[in-house]
Amino acid sequence: MEIQKDGSLSLVRKIKVARQLDNISFVDGKLYISSHNSLKQLRKAQTDSTVKPPSSVYEVDLTKGKSKRIYDVKDGKPISAVSTAFVYDGHLYMSQIFDNFIVNSKIPGVIN
Repeated sequence: MEIQKDGSLSLVRKIKVARQLDNISFVDGKLYISSHNSLKQLRKAQTDSTVKPPSSVYEVDLTKGKSKRIYDVKDGKPISAVSTAFVYDGHLYMSQIFDNFIVNSKIPGVIN
């Protein structure tokens, strides 16, 4: 999108990623975006701590306009409800909504 003088937005470019996207971080020319794979489970987890919603993390190459899933958490282990994904020094750091820890994961061949 581009902000016009009158405050309106005009579409510059769309990059298809996924549904239920959450936070975005930018590292070395790429975006890293977390996604909630089940809004139903995410809502249920608000009241039931045994529910561990699945999540994914996507890497978006802005020069190519393409995205790819680089991490998939199907059963909520070791982390569920991923809210933020950040890459630093070859590691993927993921934070979550409901628990009090982050996960630091090296993903060979995918990230620096």
